[in-house]
Amino acid sequence: MKERERSRIAVFIAFIMTTVVAALLLSGCGNGGKKENAAEPGTPDIVVKYEPEENVIVVNIDKTEDADGYKIYLKSEFDSKYESVMTVDEDGSEKRTAYLPDVQRNVSYSVKVKAYKKTDDGKTYGEYSKEGTVITLNDLVVIPEPTIVAAEPTEVPATATPEPTATAEPTAVPAEPTEAPAEPTAAVVEPTAAPAEGVSVVLGDYKNITVKAMNDSEFDEALHDLLKSNATITNVDGPAQNGDTVNINYQGLLDGVAFEGGTDDSAAGTDLELGSHRFIEGFEENLIGAMAGESRDLYLSFPEYYPNNPDLAGKPVVFKVTVNSITRPVLPELNDEFAKSVGYFDVSVLKELYRSELDVQSFREQITEQLFYSSEVTNVPEDEVKAVADAFYNSYYEYISSLAGLYGMDMDTVVSLTLGFSSMAEFRAYADQYALNTQTIYYIFKEIAKVEGIWPSEEDYNRRAYSLSRDNGYDSVEALIAENGEDTVTNLIITDIVLGYMIDKVKITY
Repeated sequence: MKERERSRIAVFIAFIMTTVVAALLLSGCGNGGKKENAAEPGTPDIVVKYEPEENVIVVNIDKTEDADGYKIYLKSEFDSKYESVMTVDEDGSEKRTAYLPDVQRNVSYSVKVKAYKKTDDGKTYGEYSKEGTVITLNDLVVIPEPTIVAAEPTEVPATATPEPTATAEPTAVPAEPTEAPAEPTAAVVEPTAAPAEGVSVVLGDYKNITVKAMNDSEFDEALHDLLKSNATITNVDGPAQNGDTVNINYQGLLDGVAFEGGTDDSAAGTDLELGSHRFIEGFEENLIGAMAGESRDLYLSFPEYYPNNPDLAGKPVVFKVTVNSITRPVLPELNDEFAKSVGYFDVSVLKELYRSELDVQSFREQITEQLFYSSEVTNVPEDEVKAVADAFYNSYYEYISSLAGLYGMDMDTVVSLTLGFSSMAEFRAYADQYALNTQTIYYIFKEIAKVEGIWPSEEDYNRRAYSLSRDNGYDSVEALIAENGEDTVTNLIITDIVLGYMIDKVKITY
């Protein structure tokens, strides 16, 4: 299971490009923003942002016609469906703001909102809002590995066992290859080690970098996550356990009276993973042991600080909860069969190599961040930064423009819905800063390669370039460079050389 470590934003590019059309279609963009049925409230407009310092997703909801409140639904890139996470009442202001705390960093989240109107029978809900998506990036310092555009395959490739990133003793003698791999069709000119004119690089103390390896508990958690990502879901007849998903209806009572936002009596109910801490403290814990069809009264108190509804802060309440159903992820057994299914020879090799791979990925990130903040690079050529920023920005621009035309929206609205930026101008500023940081790190890597004498020879460069072309489906190195540019290929090779060199030199703590 060899993985190329990529920047978080590069990973998200692939994610958003493949999911945004489906997301916008599912959100019902073509309804003009209002429900035709007058008995139901209008469809809210939302703007979703991420505040990294507080680690919260902020949902701004425009005042909606005939609405008495709003129900908020959240889904991460790892979830298959939305979950109801919060209900806020309408307070008469032009905008209603909700805060979704304790989200996982460096993950894409999507948000939808429904307005509701109180009726004699309970509540009548309108349609879902358009989807708002944010990336919970905590900074712009990433490992700047260029994204190689893979060549279009000419035929369906055979399944291959991924190459490990660390060496392990073989447990079986591999078969001899039937033929030698093709050599590069032509030599690539060795890149120059001289920095761009005027660029100044002052390296930090890169010879005394310390990185932290994962401990046994963290690796056990990583193994559990690997198993969980390959789990099957089954219905549960017995008592609910931590990690199960319960579908519930509930009613919250303050002094015996149902309070606003504390009730879900819908036919669909609410799916809640026990242990996810989506609800206030004690709610999920008190559902452990419940059976499908069982009802429980939960005697709880809201936290002293509760910005979503200050009127409830610190107040004792009772939740009347009915458990409709229980589902549980059934994890595969960690054995040789599972190891083979995810690309390893057996379970012992999985444990050894997977841990090594995770550590190597983490070390690369830690080294890059420390180098970035400890070194000083000035006079990075503006044309280089602009070229990278333009490529990054333009990779979205055409797509966002096509969505705007398709759904009759302006581009600022589309970039807000898909990437969480308030406008294309804000996204452009992000692209400019990202490009500057990326080029800065490249100059740091190149300076270390020059100072340490590890700049690739022509032979080494050609060999590495050939491996890149082969791994990404190109017929030749020339085709790889023609598609991606020589600077991209060079930067990827230098990055790999320097980080590999640094990993062998750093001090590792446990």
